[in-house]
Amino acid sequence: MKDNSVPPRRSTDISVEDYQWNLREFVSSESEAIRKKNRDFFQKHTDPEKLLKDENYGYIPEVIKYSTRQRIVVQSQVPSDPGSKDEVDVPDEYGIYKNSEVLVRPVKEEGGRREVGSTQEAIVSNVSSVYIDLSLHNLGSSPNELRETISEFDHADFLEVGALLNHVPLERKKKGVKALDEKYCEILTGEREVSFGSSVLSNSSQKDSELYQNSSQRKGIEKALSAVDIACFQGPPGTGKTRVITELVRRNVEAGNRVLVTAEANRAVDNILFGNSSADDIRETCLHYYSNNGELQVARANPDASSHPLVSYYYDAGATGGEEVVLATNNSAGDLDRTPLGKQWFDVAIIDEATQATQPSAAVPMSLASTTILVGDHKQLGPSINSDLSNLDDEVAESRTSPFSLLYGENGLYGDDLGVMFDVQYRMHEDITRFPNQEFYAGKLKNGADKETLDDISPLLIRHVDGQEKRQGTSRYNEEEIEDVISYVKQLLEYTTASPSDIGIACAYRAQANELQGRINSIEIKNKNNIAVSTFDGFQGSERAVMILSFTVSNADDDLGFLSKGQASRRLNVALTRAQQHVALFGDWMMLRTDPNGRFERLFQIAASHGKIVNLQNASEVV
Repeated sequence: MKDNSVPPRRSTDISVEDYQWNLREFVSSESEAIRKKNRDFFQKHTDPEKLLKDENYGYIPEVIKYSTRQRIVVQSQVPSDPGSKDEVDVPDEYGIYKNSEVLVRPVKEEGGRREVGSTQEAIVSNVSSVYIDLSLHNLGSSPNELRETISEFDHADFLEVGALLNHVPLERKKKGVKALDEKYCEILTGEREVSFGSSVLSNSSQKDSELYQNSSQRKGIEKALSAVDIACFQGPPGTGKTRVITELVRRNVEAGNRVLVTAEANRAVDNILFGNSSADDIRETCLHYYSNNGELQVARANPDASSHPLVSYYYDAGATGGEEVVLATNNSAGDLDRTPLGKQWFDVAIIDEATQATQPSAAVPMSLASTTILVGDHKQLGPSINSDLSNLDDEVAESRTSPFSLLYGENGLYGDDLGVMFDVQYRMHEDITRFPNQEFYAGKLKNGADKETLDDISPLLIRHVDGQEKRQGTSRYNEEEIEDVISYVKQLLEYTTASPSDIGIACAYRAQANELQGRINSIEIKNKNNIAVSTFDGFQGSERAVMILSFTVSNADDDLGFLSKGQASRRLNVALTRAQQHVALFGDWMMLRTDPNGRFERLFQIAASHGKIVNLQNASEVV
């Protein structure tokens, strides 16, 4: 293929050395921010129930101390759940590993009262199944403080342990940044032309012929296969980007390339591997199909981290070093052994949902390959930063921007010339597509096929709820809205052909999702566990025939919270575009329409013209 290149539209005016320093400094700041967040959380809460409620926090409520060694190492055992026949596995159950930094607190219980002692920092010096050794490395600045702390531990009934910092993911990022090829650094600072002209396009043949009938998909495939350095393709919701990834992998392998496929989260990795396949129905659009029929040699790195039922059955061996295709999260790719094929273990790295990865995170897979394909959509969610990094220097703070958003699109260093946007969506009914298309994609999305409605119900429904939010820490929930959502779920299941597995409930706030999940669990509905309940963010990358959105907010101050701040527009885009046939939007629409950005008012007007707007008093208007 003829060699072409794309020049940068602008430069960041940062040297390669300063760029890498900024990335390293970002990771170091991330470490300190995580420590502060976890320390504050652990010290704020002395009630085990509150510590256990946060699914993302590693907390062991009871550790039995059975000996000390050299007075500073506590050898302990975590008791198993009395109702379980299996021993607890500390790393698997609690996410606490060898060399992790933890917080330790002695606990005494007497007469129904629970007293906690002072919190100490420790290092997990060893962990094996139920046994954990804690090296208490900061036991006071004076001999008296040291004696008092040891005495507290000696007289405690048991200890409780909370996560402070897991070094492993951060060290992988630092290693990736250090190993990042200079050409990538020059591209990511806008100091180098990006080359196209790879022979992969001419040395491979079309596999999935339907993809080439769609002009934007054909152009995207050709762009990616001709990339020498880096390329992007933007996949708005329902435009078939996962199917295109499968095609790119097959053609690269045919051309003799070894391929690394990654994403930020395990769920996204497994979606590339299996798509919507089940044990009885393996779809031709997923990588597993071609692994199963022998066309590709595929490995899933770190399979124990996956919750997908088919991973343990087909891919429990992990990556052994000889596979043509390896799938991993961005971070776990840092554990892949590069030595068998030299410095660059892979010819091509394909990073899916690349808009969710910070630059240090993406550096891990990028450092392992000579060519990188970034797949994502900068109109959906960006990187999730769970800790406060507000005090960072501006140049360092830029490291949190995804490489996709940095390089591609209207504000990217290389603009739209670095990639292709897929412009035909196949997921949603056209009335569901209407608002996101106008609001986020400048009207460029086309509908690929007529999508049937759900039993003649309007695809787009707004339901106004008169409720009152309540606070749960920094989160919110709304009991009236919860009851109305539950009522609507029951109506859908009773009066339409929708099944529980067709329904997803996306909530603006985690507390609302937790409360709704509890209500779903308590009602008598057959196969109720198949109803998916999560936050707006939690649904990215998935789809359901029916989506119910619960906006939650309703207060006298017209405080919309993050529904009008930060990534508000991207969250709304994600939540709205999960639905195939029907989306119902529950909320205080009198308040939502006060949004200073006017976004909810525009959504309301589209629903008024192309959907249905109802109050809850007359449910028969809908189903």
